[in-house]
Amino acid sequence: MQFERALVPYPDTTEPLAGRIDVEVDWEGRSWIHVVFRASGFSDGIVLPAAGGGRRDELWKHTCCEVFGRRQDRSYAEFNLSPSMAWAAYGFSGYRADMADLNVGEPRITFEKSEGGFELTAILFWNEWPHLDAIGLSAVIETVGGAKSWWALNHPSDKPDFHHPESFALKSPVLGKP
Repeated sequence: MQFERALVPYPDTTEPLAGRIDVEVDWEGRSWIHVVFRASGFSDGIVLPAAGGGRRDELWKHTCCEVFGRRQDRSYAEFNLSPSMAWAAYGFSGYRADMADLNVGEPRITFEKSEGGFELTAILFWNEWPHLDAIGLSAVIETVGGAKSWWALNHPSDKPDFHHPESFALKSPVLGKP
């Protein structure tokens, strides 16, 4: 099943935002999903990390796209995808608990820069995709002017928190969730 959703900025972002992030997700109950993040309209320009792929930590400190997948037992995974082509994947036993590198295949990432935005496409491999009850989608955007904004399907906390249980707002088509 394909989903198209717009991410929304965290409400208390201090800088006024002129931009938009749309995400497409193809989640069919396979051992992989396909995601496309489209950022556009950022007139201030987006800071893009220096090129260089491979697995790396702390990608979320700069412009980065993220996909979270939650199992029915509330354990979950976090995938970080950088415009630099770097990536990371972590597993958690519960809310921010027991973080460890997730044993997954390297994602296939493509990236294309545009005026005031970009398009990042990835295929994420993980055997648990068919067994998840929900997905969270988010992005961190750093602009040339120095502003940083946090984007997600929703923001259920009093701070930007992509790990919050209610941030997993895209429900499973496979498990018959609404």
